[in-house]
Amino acid sequence: MDILIAPWGNPTNWSSIKYKFGNLEKISSSSLNILQEHIKPDYTIILASDTLASNGSNYIEIKENAKKLILNHIEKFNINPENTKVFILSGIGKFNNIIFIGKAEDYYYSLIYQLVNFLLKNLRKNINQVNFHLDITHGINYMPVLVYRAIKELTEILAFFYKVNLNVYNADPAILTENVKELNVNVIEQTKIIPNPLKYKATGKSIINKLENNKNFIEDLKKLNKKLTNDIKHKDISAFIGAIYNGLPLALYTFFPIINKLKEYIDTAFKLYEKYIYIEDKEKLLINKIAYFTFDFRIYLFTYFFANLFLKKELIKNRKYEVSLTEIINVKDKFFNFNEKIKISLDREIHDLKSTVKNSKLELNKFYKLNELKGIQDNEPSNRNFLAHSGFEYKSILIKVLDGENKDIVIKYRDEYISGLIKNLCVKGLQ
Repeated sequence: MDILIAPWGNPTNWSSIKYKFGNLEKISSSSLNILQEHIKPDYTIILASDTLASNGSNYIEIKENAKKLILNHIEKFNINPENTKVFILSGIGKFNNIIFIGKAEDYYYSLIYQLVNFLLKNLRKNINQVNFHLDITHGINYMPVLVYRAIKELTEILAFFYKVNLNVYNADPAILTENVKELNVNVIEQTKIIPNPLKYKATGKSIINKLENNKNFIEDLKKLNKKLTNDIKHKDISAFIGAIYNGLPLALYTFFPIINKLKEYIDTAFKLYEKYIYIEDKEKLLINKIAYFTFDFRIYLFTYFFANLFLKKELIKNRKYEVSLTEIINVKDKFFNFNEKIKISLDREIHDLKSTVKNSKLELNKFYKLNELKGIQDNEPSNRNFLAHSGFEYKSILIKVLDGENKDIVIKYRDEYISGLIKNLCVKGLQ
């Protein structure tokens, strides 16, 4: 699967010129034409700021006005419209007749929100490789760096589940005069993306916040934060992130996110952000964004992305506390293979569990304390041993053997340790 992504500024005054890429030549006002012809992407995504709008009485109209400008130039520049998407992102700036007030970084947050939803919708089951092509030729100001950051971070999550490559392009910098006849499109990066786990804990604070006081927004924010307290449990999110970071497969199942609750929370926050964008028609049209996204928005969104990819790849379907050794081995082989040290540690622990069961006379379908089978005193689990044993700390685990042909082993954490000690140990090493 190939995805071509291009941040655009205002295309209104772009001049037509000959673009060259390898053996291809194409006269156009945009480098996107020749890249489409060379790459033949499954999807092209043009990223444009809402600041391209010239009018609108509400934020929906502002976005539609900006999108209309881009769509007109897609047609004008003869860009292939098939499977070409336009994402309108939140921007800031002061222009002749319009002013946008807010935070520049919300361009990044609105991009990762839309891109995560796009990828989850369009990553088909038979796809094993995803190639991202980023053309930064027409990006301006803060756009290229925020787009690159977003794509790099998302691809580093995708790389746990797919082969992922990133190619970045930029045409020759030039001031177009009569003497400039052609521009080369240059490859400035070709990277095989390596998986990179999330490294930050969820703080338990809101994923959006206020830039200025507004009574109605504050009330809606309180309602949103009740979802965080009642439905999401930020310590569960952190434990899930820590399970990936530290290589803890049983914790991965134990704290697997409740996807529908997480989606509702994220979607509600995004709608709330857009709801509190006020349009004021004064001497200049003023678009005032009184909310902004916090860093926790990224943490929850990327957790949601991770969880859905586990689901899409049929590795983990939902949260469960009793996990078979067969499931543990499957996750070890297909997910934790990104880190050889973690994989070796898991192989050792799995072998140890099998040996313990083999050397013990266990009644079928009955849970036993693992430490007692090992002849170890039953006291509080050791912090150091928890990570050293990939989450299979003897004093924290119950184990049983199922009846049936395969006599599969099932393990779970002891109930008295899950909500406190286990959660706290999972997040060791996170920032």
